[in-house]
Amino acid sequence: MENLQVIEELIGEINEEVLLYYDYVSPKFKRLLDDLYLQKEATDETLSQSVAITLLQYISEKRTYISVYIYSFLCRYEFSDELMCQYIDFVVRNTHLKANTKFFIYHQIRFLLEENNIPSTQRRYLMWRLYNSSADLFKLDDFKELSMIPKDQRNENLIIIITDKFIEEEDESTLKALECSKAVITDLHKNVLLINTAERLSQKGAVEYYQIHTSEYIQDKIYEQSINWKGVSIPYFQCDNNMPDKATIDTLIDTIEQLKPMCVIDLGRSMLAKLAQNIVPVIEAATTASEIKQKILNIDTKKEIILSICIPSYNRGHRALELIERLMDVPKELEVEFVISNNGSIRNQEGYAKIKEYAKRDERIIYNEFEENQLFLGNFWKVILMANGKYAMLISDEDNVIIENIREYINLLKYNESLGVVRSAGIGAYYSDGGEVYARAGDEAFNKFFLGNNYMTGIIYRTDFITEEFSKKLNETYKDNIAYLYYPHEFVDMYLCLHYDFCKYNLPIFEHGKSEDEVASEIKYRNYESRFAQHTGFTELLAQVQFQSAKAKVRAYTSLCWKTFFLISLRKRYYQNDYTNICDQCKQLCLDSVKQLGLGEMTEAVTADISQIIDKYYNKFCLGE
Repeated sequence: MENLQVIEELIGEINEEVLLYYDYVSPKFKRLLDDLYLQKEATDETLSQSVAITLLQYISEKRTYISVYIYSFLCRYEFSDELMCQYIDFVVRNTHLKANTKFFIYHQIRFLLEENNIPSTQRRYLMWRLYNSSADLFKLDDFKELSMIPKDQRNENLIIIITDKFIEEEDESTLKALECSKAVITDLHKNVLLINTAERLSQKGAVEYYQIHTSEYIQDKIYEQSINWKGVSIPYFQCDNNMPDKATIDTLIDTIEQLKPMCVIDLGRSMLAKLAQNIVPVIEAATTASEIKQKILNIDTKKEIILSICIPSYNRGHRALELIERLMDVPKELEVEFVISNNGSIRNQEGYAKIKEYAKRDERIIYNEFEENQLFLGNFWKVILMANGKYAMLISDEDNVIIENIREYINLLKYNESLGVVRSAGIGAYYSDGGEVYARAGDEAFNKFFLGNNYMTGIIYRTDFITEEFSKKLNETYKDNIAYLYYPHEFVDMYLCLHYDFCKYNLPIFEHGKSEDEVASEIKYRNYESRFAQHTGFTELLAQVQFQSAKAKVRAYTSLCWKTFFLISLRKRYYQNDYTNICDQCKQLCLDSVKQLGLGEMTEAVTADISQIIDKYYNKFCLGE
């Protein structure tokens, strides 16, 4: 009881301090949290959770600096993966924090994660987001345009090595930098410049931070121009304690452009290395001579393809040609290829003929041509199964790819290997923002993504799951399913989400193009009879899925009902006086189809709950309430 009283008094004082200073981390506020931390050993789990709940109520973007301090405290006081993900997400989304402040926080979080090494694909993704969003924000701050130095202009005898932490020789990061530099000089017989950006251990913090990591070693080495290690003299440059500082990084980028090294080796995750990848090839985490040599050999040789941009096309050879010609401007050092399948077109053949010619000269272009039309379903499978990349992105031949953002997506896919599906961002009619999402494999990923993906452009799939056998299985299982005929990608979405993580990433990579005129046969799938048949088809899919919980299946089904009502409402003006009757049929279909979900004894109780939800949809889309 005495311990509880002490903690309650501390929390009461914290309340007063926050109200008094609002967004200022006062000395008293720091002392109060220190006192709370000292009470931690004598605090049971319930009381610890109470402390966390109390402090979290002050988290707000308007209270940015107090929020960062509270999060940094709580992640030491009551570490959990959920809390850490919440903290990282707060920093990523915060619009008040500058780039260098975000990057400082990024490195502080790295220290904390090293002390609490709990594997988490979601946290790994969020850390990647924080790293990249900080660099992107930095580039927006009046940063100059950067372009890749051609191979024949790079100095084959110079390698720049970048580390973000260089202190005493016993330190693992420091030892790695020294051994890497020595291997390049003595074994590969190349010149080296070792740069310590000092981003990971600065002498002062960009914001007030609980139990901050800093170092005095930075000032000790700031005037040194070389480091002697095992008889080897290593040219050395030491940044000061303000990193990542824009003026310093500007100077270093200028230096890299002037020196034109054959490559940069990044031994940390530094802002400088992130920006340098726009100038020269950047090798990550190579330390031994054999590793470095192999990665150097891979720089300008044919790479493992990470992303295949897949274009199913029919009768729009001129549009497909425009898209391919734009894609040919993608820098050749990127691990990307372009796959196009002509679905037995009978019009606009000149464009396809030109693409075939390009494919002979550019090995990144892979072209297929069917003699007869295979319907969208057949061409959909063909273009994905032709892909050599670890991931395949679908894009309509009518749409455009935002070339400057391809590199970011390749980095996303390389760094987050647990991803099975990515919903990329776009510009135009078929894309809505809705915020970024990361969902773990299973029910969570399924419910975040299923039925949110009518338009195929911008969907990115993990390809090792999508085999010839898998396509045949789906074709056989759903051969009479009209939803599968029109939207095979939504069925693939489901299977991938059950096995892999999903994310929705908000960097635009496509732009919706102007649609060609459509004939009646091409819009048949939009009439209400087809939408009802599609509803039945998706219900069949849900019935066959093994969910982790019945609740997840019910949630997915109510999403399907909403979508059916929504799609009907899009053509309201065509139905005129029949619209109310069609909505009545839609409502009855949604209620009747519950029995097909395979919920067993739960069906009756679930139907009552779903009925209320369907009434809301009916009132919204039919009655306008």
